[in-house]
Amino acid sequence: MNLEDQLLSELKALRAGSGLTEARLREQPTLNQHIEGDTVSERFNRLVELVNLIRDREQRFAVLYAYGLEGGSTRQAKERRDAAVQLMPMSLRTLDRRENDGCKDLARIIVERSPALTESERQGEIDYTTSMEKRFSDLEFLVLYMARQSVLRDNNPENESGLVKTLWFKSYRSIKRQHAVVQRQHRSQTEEFYARVYGLIERLGDDAAKRAWKERFGDDDDAS
Repeated sequence: MNLEDQLLSELKALRAGSGLTEARLREQPTLNQHIEGDTVSERFNRLVELVNLIRDREQRFAVLYAYGLEGGSTRQAKERRDAAVQLMPMSLRTLDRRENDGCKDLARIIVERSPALTESERQGEIDYTTSMEKRFSDLEFLVLYMARQSVLRDNNPENESGLVKTLWFKSYRSIKRQHAVVQRQHRSQTEEFYARVYGLIERLGDDAAKRAWKERFGDDDDAS
């Protein structure tokens, strides 16, 4: 588990019960190591300052209520969430997502300002997180691209029988036009698909896979 994930785990744990208190912060070793301050009290105050640096307003609001920094620290977590959704019109499920995203942003903010890391270590943690996010984004794009390609192939109107094309000609023609529009949009992403696949291979550092990819698609480029 990398540093940001360790911080995120401890930040999420602080949401339970009465929320963020000095006593509960004392129990989080990674947070105490990477938040500035000589005492727990100083680190508590610094963490409150960092919470207010969360970039997205709704995420910041959700985390403030999750920690009991707004809405009453004596309330239990469920009561604080119920109060939060009364003030910010969203479902509890959406509020939970905002909390999680806010905690994730807070973990990154702590890494960026950690007194325990050198500049190179700090940059290394940031680069690692950015790289992982890029990988997930690329994988999501590739999965959606391949799923769409499969749907387009399996639902190609050209595969319909001659009887269907004749008896339901107007409907068939309309569906064919819609299919053609989606197919053009899909094909417009083909170049990006190949670029993201190669980017993933490159980040994995597999030289054999990179050579095979260049030989396969380099030849295609030359031929065209």
